[in-house]
Amino acid sequence: MRPLLRLFLRFCKGSSLWNLMNLNNILSKTHGRIFLKQQNGLVMKDILKMVNWSHMRMSDMKMQLGTSRSIAEEMPGSSSEGSSEAISKTTAENNQMSVHEVKWEKQPHWASGDLSRCLEGKKATDIRLASVAVGTSAFGGLGKLSIKGGKGENCTKAVSDLGLSAIGISCRGLKCLLLWDCPNIGDQGLISIGNGCSLLEKLDLVKCPQLGNGALEAIARGCPLLSTLSLDSCVMIGSIGLEAVGKHCVSLRSLSVSKCPAIRDEGIVAVVQNCKFLRVLKLEKVAITDGGLALVGKYCNSLIKLILSELEDISEEGFGALGSSTGLENIKFLCITSCQGVSNNSLSVMGGVCKNLKAFSLVDSQKVTDEGLEAFAMLCGSLEVLRLERCQNISGSGLRSPSDNTLGGLKELHLNKCYGLLDSCLSSISFLVSCFSIKSISITHCEGVGNQSLEKIGFSCPSLENLDLSGLFGVSDTGILAFLQGSGLHLLTVNLTGCKNLTDEAVCAIASHSGSNLQSLYLEGCEKITDKSLRAIAEKCSVLQDLDLSKCKITDTGMLAILATRGPTLKTLSLSGCEYITEECLHVIQKVCESLFALNLKGCTKLSINALEFFKSQLWRCDILSA
Repeated sequence: MRPLLRLFLRFCKGSSLWNLMNLNNILSKTHGRIFLKQQNGLVMKDILKMVNWSHMRMSDMKMQLGTSRSIAEEMPGSSSEGSSEAISKTTAENNQMSVHEVKWEKQPHWASGDLSRCLEGKKATDIRLASVAVGTSAFGGLGKLSIKGGKGENCTKAVSDLGLSAIGISCRGLKCLLLWDCPNIGDQGLISIGNGCSLLEKLDLVKCPQLGNGALEAIARGCPLLSTLSLDSCVMIGSIGLEAVGKHCVSLRSLSVSKCPAIRDEGIVAVVQNCKFLRVLKLEKVAITDGGLALVGKYCNSLIKLILSELEDISEEGFGALGSSTGLENIKFLCITSCQGVSNNSLSVMGGVCKNLKAFSLVDSQKVTDEGLEAFAMLCGSLEVLRLERCQNISGSGLRSPSDNTLGGLKELHLNKCYGLLDSCLSSISFLVSCFSIKSISITHCEGVGNQSLEKIGFSCPSLENLDLSGLFGVSDTGILAFLQGSGLHLLTVNLTGCKNLTDEAVCAIASHSGSNLQSLYLEGCEKITDKSLRAIAEKCSVLQDLDLSKCKITDTGMLAILATRGPTLKTLSLSGCEYITEECLHVIQKVCESLFALNLKGCTKLSINALEFFKSQLWRCDILSA
């Protein structure tokens, strides 16, 4: 090991710099502002300068550029005379030390904070963060920073307060900060951001267990322009921190709190009471009570989007109080997930207040039946998007519209895993009689839905553009043909994933009816589909861009027909589990699929490893999945 490298590692060992062994890449690619001309290996002096600069103000940094100091003086925490002499001697002996040329150029006022950087996994270290702080300061300023850790990473090597402090000191124009899975970052790092980054507008904290109220208080006091705050799985942040946000960040427009058990009514109420411009609110797995939720409804007069998920302490009375308040009059998007306090009564009360509601999503609700859904739909006359998922006590009759046709403006209907849905009820939905406005219908994994419903939908929705029937085992060719008799001319996307009973007859009919407009077709798991369908697609579907043929009984013959006519326009293609596809297809894909950016070849057993590796090297622009 070279003497200079040994000395540098001796000084760094045991400190926060010891985890940064990949020194060759630390000072690379600083966007033309810091130039390194290496002649013989690592430049230890320059690395130490960078670490020192990252904790200086810009004015101090410029002063240091013209001075000549020993490496020991530039190394934070190294003041031993013996060490200084040793390092100076080693530096003198290294007569091939490369030249470090630094150019600082004056940046226009609009360039402050226009750069974005993302450090992920093993690259998220203190020295890399220090290099970002120095490099971006010379090139207009860092505006957005994302630090993403991840499971399996060594916690001792992750970004700590030291690295984040460098950002707080050097990057005055920072506007967006995202910290995900950062176990070593504590209050001190966020305090540095609060003290130095007064222009911060967005803060996203996910799985940062060491962050507490002190960090959030510093951000609140130092960043008055904060408009978006997201807290997820930060167990030490409580109501005190949120109260500070409510007091100082009165311009806050979006608040998301998820899985933070220390946050209770006081913190949430402080925000909704003081932040008069709050537009988006998400509460998931927090200890809010009926009284707190009632105050949310009272003070959130400007709210347009409300997401409530897994609120175990909220009873039917709490949701009733929320619906009785006038604060929800302007709300346009409402999503309620796994809240057992929601019932027919509370849902109908909320429907009476949410006159301007455009989109409603109800997930995993066991107490809501057809009666409650019908009352809610009747009161929400402006509803355009309706999504029901895992609502087992809804059979479909609750979707009936009264005589005034209140659901006549519905544009999207999504029903997923509603095992209580009955084909007979769904096919008799009266609101579909005049649903010319509906563009998208998704009925997925609903065991009771089959051909009868499809026939009704086809005649009632002539303007339908997107149809998703994933996981409907009861749908066969009969249902698809009946649907196409009334609709199908405007279809852009058809998803028939998992419809095992479909044959070539259904796919050929879709190609004939909708081929001129069809852009995406998904047939994964349709085991009865053969090359006959592919020939029809090749002939009729002139604008096809996305095609999924996973686990279909197709061969090279059918695929070559597709590639000959539609290959140049295809953007995504999945052949996963197609056992009869050979290397002949790979050669044609390589030649004709000029726009392809995603290809799935997983489970194609007749493709050898060598052929796949060569194919990947040739089609480098495409994301290929084969393992």
